[in-house]
Amino acid sequence: MTILTYRKLLTSSFRRYCAKKLVPKYDAVIVGGGMVGFCLAALTAASKLLCTKRILLLESTAKKTHQHKEEYENRVVALNDLSVNMLKNIGAWEFIKSFRYQPVNKMKVWETKSDLYLTFHRNPLAYIVENNLVIESLHNYLESVNNCSNVTILYEAQVKNIQLPPANHSKHLVRIDIQQKSHNKEETIETNCLLVL
Repeated sequence: MTILTYRKLLTSSFRRYCAKKLVPKYDAVIVGGGMVGFCLAALTAASKLLCTKRILLLESTAKKTHQHKEEYENRVVALNDLSVNMLKNIGAWEFIKSFRYQPVNKMKVWETKSDLYLTFHRNPLAYIVENNLVIESLHNYLESVNNCSNVTILYEAQVKNIQLPPANHSKHLVRIDIQQKSHNKEETIETNCLLVL
């Protein structure tokens, strides 16, 4: 092979490489915001072990802020001590406390076919909190650490296609085609870990 032929081969290979669009890579992609998705993203951002990992959270709805309403929402969750401590550790519980929550101090469980029942007493046994308030507290945490965080949130994002790597090819990544409604653009990303919630 002559030097000229070798040079042409290198030049054409380099041009093909440069013409390829570089695909963004993430260590983990979380599909679905909601309470679990935002919680997972917030815990990842707060983790010293995972702070160097690139995380992408795909949320299908538009970005919104909590609107305090006088009437209570129907969708609520009961948070136990572990959940409250987790929210306290990342500073999200203070936001919830600044709005509203209700402690549960007693619970009675019974059956329809007998007069027997169980009663649980503890102050507090759990806390009842509106779902949207929990999500907003986690969202606020992520926004507060956004400039130094490893977590990126794409709002109004829909997954159009997921291409799993072939079996027995551990070095290949999961490819995900995403459409972002607000920007009317499609993009392909790759990840080592896909979490669909």
